[in-house]
Amino acid sequence: MTPGVRMPRYEFVEGSSSKFWEIERDGNTFTVRYGKIGTDGQTSTKSFDSPEKTQKEYDKMIASKTKKGYQLVESVERAPEAGSNPALEQAILDDPAFSEGGSKDRWLVYADWLQSQDDPRGALISAQAGGGDADGILEANKKAFLGRFAGDMEPFVEIGWHMGFWRSVKAGCDYDTADDMGDAVKGIASVVGHVLRHPSAKFLSELRIGLVEGVTDGEADWSDTVDAVVKNGIRPSLRKLVVGEFEMGDDTEVSWTSIGSLGGIWPVLPRLEHLEVQGGSIGLGKIDAPHLKHLELRTGGLPKEPVQAVAKAKLPELEHLELWFGADEYGAECTAAEIQALLKSKNLPKLRWLGLKNSEIANEIPRSWPRARC
Repeated sequence: MTPGVRMPRYEFVEGSSSKFWEIERDGNTFTVRYGKIGTDGQTSTKSFDSPEKTQKEYDKMIASKTKKGYQLVESVERAPEAGSNPALEQAILDDPAFSEGGSKDRWLVYADWLQSQDDPRGALISAQAGGGDADGILEANKKAFLGRFAGDMEPFVEIGWHMGFWRSVKAGCDYDTADDMGDAVKGIASVVGHVLRHPSAKFLSELRIGLVEGVTDGEADWSDTVDAVVKNGIRPSLRKLVVGEFEMGDDTEVSWTSIGSLGGIWPVLPRLEHLEVQGGSIGLGKIDAPHLKHLELRTGGLPKEPVQAVAKAKLPELEHLELWFGADEYGAECTAAEIQALLKSKNLPKLRWLGLKNSEIANEIPRSWPRARC
């Protein structure tokens, strides 16, 4: 596909289906890209005898997709994607030190291969690895490396670079900009979706979701942003997820917020090591996180479900567990029974740091310790 072309993107999300479809016309040909949301998908190109026939077929295909329930998300600027070498990419992801940045040698081998494909990311990796003119390369390829994040979405992201790709991204707004996004951005969930679909996020290790729109009405709901993470498919690179990164008392009150269920993240984030959640109405679903080392839930009222889910889950690598229980008036449901079940769990063999905080039943917690076997 031609770099830098704005093209319609349609999505169909219903039940277990989560698909996208894009189309680009160029003279007497058009190219479609389609597949599961969160993947690169596959492409198909057709050619016709005249521009008129091309336009007629172009319109016909769009009409067919919309009839089937596909909805126009927006026209997206398709940046050139980094070349794909599955073996080298897998070696980078499998590096035991990936969470800390990974082996420079593996990245440089990948950079050599990218440069052999005339991909500018290869030069960027080499520059960032060796102290070269990374800023100059970034500026020369700004549209390719950033797309809309150098335009209307720039105020809503903070990007950390590492070896030619985004290593960390914070997506969010602040109280003053929460109602100033406009039709072009459509909310922080939209921003998160664009982040996860962007070629620069191929090796994204850390995603932090800050304040979302709606806070000026007194309530902020993160369920759409969590859904955006789930709908964009399996992300083996992501090792740290923070949901609800905001300053309590300054940006909003924790009791005015709702996170919703995080149960859908476990299948799509198979190597997650660090989960931090701040807000109200937190749910964890059935936890399947064999690599999780750090779990932190900060809330003004913790329901029973997440505590019970942790007690039942096999978390062989969990080292740090921090739970804020909160008050009954804000939805706190845990009793000494739930805490005792957690303390007696044998499914947390590596737990070394336990924080049970902000609790109205603090005096009852010590009584559980003599009967605890963890």
